Amino acid sequence: MGPLPRHSPATHRRPTVVHLHGGVQQSTSDGHSMAWFTSGFSSTGPHFSSPSYCYPNEQPPGNLWYHDHAMGLTRVNILAGLLGAYRVSDPAAEARLGIPTGGGEFDRNLVLFDRDFMRDGALFMNATGNNPTVHPQWQPEYFGSVVVVNGKAWPFLRVRRRRYRFRILNASNARFFKLSLSGGLRFVHVGSDSVYLAKPVVTDEFLLAPSEIADVVVDFAETATTSGAVMLRSDAPAPYPGDPGEKADTVAVMKFVVSRKPEHDPSAVPAALMTRYPKPDVREAVLTRRIAMYEYTKNGTDEPTHPVRTGGRTRTR
Repeated sequence: MGPLPRHSPATHRRPTVVHLHGGVQQSTSDGHSMAWFTSGFSSTGPHFSSPSYCYPNEQPPGNLWYHDHAMGLTRVNILAGLLGAYRVSDPAAEARLGIPTGGGEFDRNLVLFDRDFMRDGALFMNATGNNPTVHPQWQPEYFGSVVVVNGKAWPFLRVRRRRYRFRILNASNARFFKLSLSGGLRFVHVGSDSVYLAKPVVTDEFLLAPSEIADVVVDFAETATTSGAVMLRSDAPAPYPGDPGEKADTVAVMKFVVSRKPEHDPSAVPAALMTRYPKPDVREAVLTRRIAMYEYTKNGTDEPTHPVRTGGRTRTR
Protein backbone atom coordinates (compact mmCIF):
# COMPACT_ATOMS: atom_id res chain seq x y z
CA MET A 1 0.00 0.00 0.00
CA GLY A 2 1.09 3.58 -0.58
CA PRO A 3 -0.22 7.05 -1.28
CA LEU A 4 -2.85 7.44 -3.97
CA PRO A 5 -1.50 8.82 -7.25
CA ARG A 6 -2.13 12.50 -7.74
CA HIS A 7 -4.48 13.47 -10.53
CA SER A 8 -6.39 16.59 -11.51
CA PRO A 9 -9.79 16.82 -9.78
CA ALA A 10 -10.79 19.49 -12.28
CA THR A 11 -10.61 17.09 -15.23
CA HIS A 12 -11.38 13.89 -13.26
CA ARG A 13 -8.60 12.08 -15.07
CA ARG A 14 -7.87 8.67 -13.59
CA PRO A 15 -4.36 7.20 -13.55
CA THR A 16 -3.89 3.86 -15.26
CA VAL A 17 -1.05 1.69 -16.52
CA VAL A 18 -0.96 -1.54 -18.54
CA HIS A 19 0.71 -4.45 -16.74
CA LEU A 20 1.28 -7.57 -18.86
CA HIS A 21 1.50 -11.09 -17.41
CA GLY A 22 3.62 -13.67 -19.23
CA GLY A 23 5.20 -11.39 -21.80
CA VAL A 24 8.91 -11.19 -22.58
CA GLN A 25 9.74 -7.50 -23.00
CA GLN A 26 11.97 -4.71 -21.72
CA SER A 27 11.44 -3.50 -18.16
CA THR A 28 10.28 -0.13 -19.53
CA SER A 29 7.20 -1.92 -20.89
CA ASP A 30 6.44 -3.89 -17.72
CA GLY A 31 3.72 -1.52 -16.51
CA HIS A 32 4.76 -1.26 -12.87
CA SER A 33 2.43 0.56 -10.49
CA MET A 34 4.24 3.91 -10.41
CA ALA A 35 4.48 4.23 -14.23
CA TRP A 36 0.89 5.42 -14.55
CA PHE A 37 -0.49 7.93 -17.02
CA THR A 38 -3.84 9.64 -17.64
CA SER A 39 -5.94 10.12 -20.78
CA GLY A 40 -3.95 11.67 -23.58
CA PHE A 41 -0.75 10.98 -21.60
CA SER A 42 -1.17 14.52 -20.27
CA SER A 43 0.07 13.64 -16.81
CA THR A 44 2.59 10.94 -16.04
CA GLY A 45 3.71 9.16 -12.92
CA PRO A 46 6.99 9.82 -11.12
CA HIS A 47 8.68 6.80 -12.73
CA PHE A 48 7.05 6.98 -16.15
CA SER A 49 9.39 6.43 -19.10
CA SER A 50 7.30 6.43 -22.27
CA PRO A 51 3.60 6.25 -23.22
CA SER A 52 4.54 3.71 -25.93
CA TYR A 53 4.90 0.14 -24.70
CA CYS A 54 6.46 -2.57 -26.88
CA TYR A 55 5.49 -6.24 -26.70
CA PRO A 56 7.63 -8.17 -29.23
CA ASN A 57 5.72 -11.45 -28.62
CA GLU A 58 8.89 -13.28 -29.67
CA GLN A 59 8.41 -16.21 -27.33
CA PRO A 60 6.98 -19.75 -27.31
CA PRO A 61 3.21 -20.00 -27.86
CA GLY A 62 1.07 -19.51 -24.78
CA ASN A 63 -1.46 -17.37 -22.95
CA LEU A 64 -1.01 -13.82 -21.70
CA TRP A 65 -3.20 -11.28 -19.98
CA TYR A 66 -2.97 -7.63 -19.03
CA HIS A 67 -4.64 -5.35 -16.51
CA ASP A 68 -4.41 -1.95 -14.91
CA HIS A 69 -1.81 -1.67 -12.14
CA ALA A 70 -1.94 1.99 -11.05
CA MET A 71 -0.78 2.53 -7.47
CA GLY A 72 -3.70 2.64 -5.06
CA LEU A 73 -6.30 2.17 -7.82
CA THR A 74 -5.68 -1.32 -9.19
CA ARG A 75 -8.68 -2.85 -7.44
CA VAL A 76 -11.03 -0.11 -8.64
CA ASN A 77 -9.77 0.03 -12.23
CA ILE A 78 -9.91 -3.74 -12.69
CA LEU A 79 -13.43 -3.74 -11.27
CA ALA A 80 -14.32 -1.29 -14.04
CA GLY A 81 -13.07 -3.80 -16.62
CA LEU A 82 -9.56 -2.59 -17.48
CA LEU A 83 -8.23 -6.06 -18.32
CA GLY A 84 -7.93 -8.41 -21.27
CA ALA A 85 -6.33 -11.62 -22.53
CA TYR A 86 -4.58 -12.74 -25.70
CA ARG A 87 -2.37 -15.57 -26.87
CA VAL A 88 0.91 -15.94 -28.72
CA SER A 89 0.65 -18.64 -31.36
CA ASP A 90 2.93 -20.74 -33.54
CA PRO A 91 0.55 -22.10 -36.21
CA ALA A 92 2.99 -24.58 -37.72
CA ALA A 93 4.07 -26.11 -34.40
CA GLU A 94 0.59 -26.10 -32.86
CA ALA A 95 -1.09 -27.65 -35.90
CA ARG A 96 0.99 -30.79 -35.36
CA LEU A 97 -0.48 -31.26 -31.89
CA GLY A 98 -3.99 -31.94 -33.13
CA ILE A 99 -5.72 -30.09 -30.28
CA PRO A 100 -8.09 -27.20 -31.05
CA THR A 101 -6.19 -23.96 -31.64
CA GLY A 102 -6.41 -20.73 -33.57
CA GLY A 103 -9.08 -19.07 -31.46
CA GLY A 104 -12.02 -20.47 -33.44
CA GLU A 105 -15.28 -22.03 -32.27
CA PHE A 106 -13.50 -24.83 -30.40
CA ASP A 107 -10.73 -22.73 -28.83
CA ARG A 108 -12.18 -20.27 -26.29
CA ASN A 109 -10.88 -17.84 -23.68
CA LEU A 110 -12.84 -17.92 -20.42
CA VAL A 111 -12.09 -14.93 -18.18
CA LEU A 112 -13.49 -15.52 -14.67
CA PHE A 113 -14.03 -12.90 -11.98
CA ASP A 114 -16.51 -12.02 -9.25
CA ARG A 115 -18.61 -8.86 -8.96
CA ASP A 116 -21.42 -7.31 -6.96
CA PHE A 117 -24.19 -5.26 -8.61
CA MET A 118 -26.77 -2.64 -7.73
CA ARG A 119 -30.45 -3.22 -8.48
CA ASP A 120 -30.10 -1.36 -11.78
CA GLY A 121 -27.14 -3.53 -12.85
CA ALA A 122 -24.43 -0.99 -12.03
CA LEU A 123 -21.24 -2.32 -10.45
CA PHE A 124 -21.11 -2.08 -6.66
CA MET A 125 -18.06 -1.61 -4.49
CA ASN A 126 -18.14 -0.61 -0.85
CA ALA A 127 -16.34 2.75 -0.66
CA THR A 128 -15.63 2.32 3.06
CA GLY A 129 -12.26 0.87 3.92
CA ASN A 130 -11.92 -2.28 6.01
CA ASN A 131 -9.95 -0.25 8.53
CA PRO A 132 -10.98 3.43 8.13
CA THR A 133 -8.75 4.54 11.01
CA VAL A 134 -5.80 3.64 8.76
CA HIS A 135 -7.28 4.72 5.41
CA PRO A 136 -10.89 5.66 4.56
CA GLN A 137 -11.09 3.56 1.37
CA TRP A 138 -8.45 0.83 1.36
CA GLN A 139 -9.63 -2.78 1.22
CA PRO A 140 -7.02 -5.53 0.98
CA GLU A 141 -9.44 -7.91 -0.79
CA TYR A 142 -12.61 -7.74 -2.86
CA PHE A 143 -15.16 -10.56 -3.05
CA GLY A 144 -18.30 -10.39 -5.19
CA SER A 145 -21.29 -12.69 -4.81
CA VAL A 146 -21.80 -13.08 -8.58
CA VAL A 147 -19.42 -15.07 -10.80
CA VAL A 148 -18.90 -13.41 -14.18
CA VAL A 149 -17.44 -15.11 -17.27
CA ASN A 150 -16.35 -12.99 -20.23
CA GLY A 151 -18.43 -10.11 -18.90
CA LYS A 152 -21.67 -12.07 -18.37
CA ALA A 153 -23.08 -13.22 -15.05
CA TRP A 154 -23.53 -17.00 -14.84
CA PRO A 155 -23.61 -17.51 -18.64
CA PHE A 156 -24.19 -20.61 -20.75
CA LEU A 157 -22.44 -21.84 -23.90
CA ARG A 158 -23.92 -24.24 -26.45
CA VAL A 159 -21.32 -26.87 -27.35
CA ARG A 160 -21.16 -29.85 -29.68
CA ARG A 161 -20.26 -33.39 -28.66
CA ARG A 162 -16.53 -33.07 -29.26
CA ARG A 163 -13.34 -31.60 -27.76
CA TYR A 164 -13.13 -27.95 -26.83
CA ARG A 165 -10.13 -26.03 -25.59
CA PHE A 166 -10.64 -23.49 -22.81
CA ARG A 167 -7.95 -21.01 -21.75
CA ILE A 168 -9.31 -20.19 -18.28
CA LEU A 169 -8.05 -17.04 -16.58
CA ASN A 170 -8.81 -16.08 -12.99
CA ALA A 171 -9.01 -12.28 -13.15
CA SER A 172 -10.51 -11.90 -9.66
CA ASN A 173 -9.06 -9.56 -7.08
CA ALA A 174 -8.81 -12.21 -4.35
CA ARG A 175 -11.14 -15.13 -5.08
CA PHE A 176 -9.69 -18.59 -5.76
CA PHE A 177 -11.62 -21.02 -7.96
CA LYS A 178 -11.52 -24.78 -7.37
CA LEU A 179 -13.05 -25.89 -10.64
CA SER A 180 -14.80 -29.13 -11.53
CA LEU A 181 -17.33 -30.32 -14.12
CA SER A 182 -20.56 -32.26 -13.71
CA GLY A 183 -21.53 -35.17 -15.94
CA GLY A 184 -18.36 -37.14 -15.20
CA LEU A 185 -16.18 -34.88 -17.35
CA ARG A 186 -12.51 -34.22 -16.65
CA PHE A 187 -9.93 -31.62 -17.63
CA VAL A 188 -6.94 -32.41 -19.80
CA HIS A 189 -4.31 -29.75 -19.04
CA VAL A 190 -2.17 -28.83 -22.04
CA GLY A 191 -0.74 -25.52 -20.81
CA SER A 192 -0.16 -23.48 -17.69
CA ASP A 193 -0.03 -19.68 -17.75
CA SER A 194 2.15 -18.66 -20.71
CA VAL A 195 3.67 -22.04 -21.69
CA TYR A 196 2.65 -25.44 -22.97
CA LEU A 197 3.23 -28.45 -20.75
CA ALA A 198 5.64 -31.14 -21.90
CA LYS A 199 2.80 -33.68 -21.77
CA PRO A 200 -0.92 -33.53 -20.94
CA VAL A 201 -2.16 -33.93 -17.36
CA VAL A 202 -5.68 -35.18 -16.55
CA THR A 203 -7.54 -33.91 -13.44
CA ASP A 204 -11.06 -34.11 -12.05
CA GLU A 205 -10.64 -30.67 -10.44
CA PHE A 206 -7.99 -28.01 -10.04
CA LEU A 207 -7.29 -24.83 -8.10
CA LEU A 208 -6.93 -21.54 -9.96
CA ALA A 209 -5.50 -18.60 -8.01
CA PRO A 210 -5.90 -14.95 -9.03
CA SER A 211 -3.82 -14.14 -12.15
CA GLU A 212 -3.33 -17.82 -13.05
CA ILE A 213 -4.30 -19.32 -16.41
CA ALA A 214 -5.19 -22.99 -16.96
CA ASP A 215 -5.15 -24.19 -20.58
CA VAL A 216 -7.41 -27.26 -20.72
CA VAL A 217 -9.21 -29.53 -23.18
CA VAL A 218 -12.68 -30.89 -22.34
CA ASP A 219 -14.30 -33.67 -24.41
CA PHE A 220 -18.08 -33.20 -24.22
CA ALA A 221 -18.60 -36.49 -26.06
CA GLU A 222 -17.65 -38.23 -22.81
CA THR A 223 -20.40 -36.70 -20.67
CA ALA A 224 -22.65 -39.12 -18.79
CA THR A 225 -25.43 -36.58 -18.32
CA THR A 226 -28.81 -37.20 -19.92
CA SER A 227 -30.07 -33.68 -19.40
CA GLY A 228 -27.73 -32.11 -21.94
CA ALA A 229 -26.38 -29.65 -19.36
CA VAL A 230 -22.89 -29.70 -17.85
CA MET A 231 -22.05 -27.31 -15.01
CA LEU A 232 -18.67 -25.73 -14.39
CA ARG A 233 -18.57 -25.08 -10.64
CA SER A 234 -16.23 -24.02 -7.87
CA ASP A 235 -16.03 -24.95 -4.20
CA ALA A 236 -13.03 -22.94 -3.01
CA PRO A 237 -13.49 -21.01 0.26
CA ALA A 238 -13.41 -17.21 0.08
CA PRO A 239 -11.01 -16.07 1.45
CA TYR A 240 -8.86 -19.05 0.52
CA PRO A 241 -7.93 -21.40 2.16
CA GLY A 242 -10.39 -20.42 4.93
CA ASP A 243 -10.44 -21.66 8.49
CA PRO A 244 -9.52 -25.29 9.27
CA GLY A 245 -12.56 -27.53 8.94
CA GLU A 246 -14.62 -24.87 7.20
CA LYS A 247 -16.74 -26.28 4.37
CA ALA A 248 -16.89 -24.12 1.27
CA ASP A 249 -20.17 -23.55 -0.56
CA THR A 250 -20.30 -24.78 -4.15
CA VAL A 251 -20.99 -21.91 -6.54
CA ALA A 252 -22.01 -22.10 -10.19
CA VAL A 253 -19.55 -20.59 -12.67
CA MET A 254 -21.24 -21.31 -16.01
CA LYS A 255 -23.31 -23.92 -17.87
CA PHE A 256 -22.53 -25.84 -21.05
CA VAL A 257 -25.56 -26.95 -23.08
CA VAL A 258 -24.38 -30.08 -24.90
CA SER A 259 -25.87 -31.07 -28.24
CA ARG A 260 -27.40 -34.55 -28.29
CA LYS A 261 -26.25 -35.14 -31.86
CA PRO A 262 -23.10 -37.27 -32.21
CA GLU A 263 -20.43 -35.96 -34.56
CA HIS A 264 -17.01 -36.77 -35.92
CA ASP A 265 -14.20 -35.08 -33.99
CA PRO A 266 -10.93 -34.72 -35.92
CA SER A 267 -9.04 -33.34 -32.92
CA ALA A 268 -6.89 -35.35 -30.51
CA VAL A 269 -4.65 -34.84 -27.48
CA PRO A 270 -1.16 -36.23 -28.14
CA ALA A 271 0.97 -38.02 -25.56
CA ALA A 272 3.63 -35.28 -25.86
CA LEU A 273 3.17 -31.55 -26.37
CA MET A 274 5.84 -28.84 -26.73
CA THR A 275 8.88 -30.87 -25.72
CA ARG A 276 11.21 -28.94 -28.03
CA TYR A 277 11.03 -25.80 -25.89
CA PRO A 278 13.58 -25.81 -23.05
CA LYS A 279 12.09 -26.14 -19.59
CA PRO A 280 13.75 -24.64 -16.48
CA ASP A 281 15.54 -27.15 -14.28
CA VAL A 282 15.34 -26.23 -10.58
CA ARG A 283 18.58 -28.13 -9.99
CA GLU A 284 20.38 -25.42 -11.96
CA ALA A 285 19.31 -22.68 -9.55
CA VAL A 286 22.18 -20.93 -7.80
CA LEU A 287 20.01 -19.34 -5.12
CA THR A 288 16.73 -20.25 -3.49
CA ARG A 289 14.77 -17.19 -2.45
CA ARG A 290 12.25 -17.61 0.36
CA ILE A 291 9.69 -14.82 0.81
CA ALA A 292 6.95 -14.65 3.43
CA MET A 293 4.00 -12.24 3.43
CA TYR A 294 2.22 -11.24 6.64
CA GLU A 295 -0.84 -9.13 7.40
CA TYR A 296 -0.72 -7.29 10.72
CA THR A 297 -3.59 -5.99 12.81
CA LYS A 298 -3.70 -3.45 15.61
CA ASN A 299 -6.00 -1.02 17.40
CA GLY A 300 -8.23 -3.82 18.67
CA THR A 301 -9.56 -4.82 15.25
CA ASP A 302 -9.26 -8.06 13.33
CA GLU A 303 -8.91 -6.17 10.04
CA PRO A 304 -5.37 -5.96 8.61
CA THR A 305 -3.65 -2.61 8.86
CA HIS A 306 -0.55 -3.22 6.77
CA PRO A 307 1.30 -6.00 4.92
CA VAL A 308 4.92 -6.86 5.64
CA ARG A 309 7.24 -8.83 3.40
CA THR A 310 10.23 -10.69 4.74
CA GLY A 311 12.72 -12.60 2.66
CA GLY A 312 16.16 -14.08 2.46
CA ARG A 313 18.41 -16.17 0.27
CA THR A 314 19.66 -19.69 0.75
CA ARG A 315 22.59 -20.78 -1.40
CA THR A 316 21.97 -24.12 -3.12
CA ARG A 317 25.14 -24.36 -5.22
